[in-house]
Amino acid sequence: MTDNKESILSKGLHDLHRNFFETYKRLRNYVTDSGYRILKERERHSELLGAVENIDLLRDGMKTSRVIPEKDACSSLMVGIIDHKMNISAQQPALLYEMAYVYSIATFEAFLLDVFTLLLTCKPDLIANDVRAKATTDKSTVAMAKKDARELCTGRIKDRMKKYMKRFGIDLLVEVKKSGFTAKDFMLWWEKRHSLVHRGGRVDKYMTDLDDTGKLSEATTVKIGYKEWQRTADVTAKVADSVFWQIGKMYCTKPPARYGWAEKNVPKIT
Repeated sequence: MTDNKESILSKGLHDLHRNFFETYKRLRNYVTDSGYRILKERERHSELLGAVENIDLLRDGMKTSRVIPEKDACSSLMVGIIDHKMNISAQQPALLYEMAYVYSIATFEAFLLDVFTLLLTCKPDLIANDVRAKATTDKSTVAMAKKDARELCTGRIKDRMKKYMKRFGIDLLVEVKKSGFTAKDFMLWWEKRHSLVHRGGRVDKYMTDLDDTGKLSEATTVKIGYKEWQRTADVTAKVADSVFWQIGKMYCTKPPARYGWAEKNVPKIT
């Protein structure tokens, strides 16, 4: 690899590492803040509901020229409105965590695609022979690297992990296992994301086979709470950091610098 490509790879890895963790940081802050606001809104709705149920809307001696509904009718209307708002807000946390779950994995997917495109561009001898053979109109290194990277990032994560290990010597499961999870756990996270996006959260047999807890069945749908979202996002961030570190160690003479925020907030890979 020439000095120029070495420099491009090192700087590119640093930039991709920074971009990923900037997104991860913003997402975590947004979800935490939004979850708190939703909780407070529900508490406020509950307080209002209690107040309306006990208030005397037509106080003794009240004078008005307007026609006022009977007390019970007015109270029922207000209770119905607040109750409707409470039902809507009750659905918000689940939707928030599902969206954040999908987004966090999608961000990692984009990180992998960009990282492998960069690596293949800077080290073209790693580009697959079949990609070279099929290149017809555009045989530039960048075009072949993009095509190869897209193929590497397509399909089930189980098969892709094998490709990454065989082609680049990169193990996605290092930090997964250090965090106390298994390969099946990691694969199930991806399947849950796929189910939420493509099947409305419906569980299939492949997912139940991956689930060692016995909590999933084909008659259920995927449920994502705050703890599951946080766990998945945090471990996935560690995996991204591990990929960055592994590529830097194997393919860069001088490993690139980690992004500052990650340096302070994500345990360093050793």
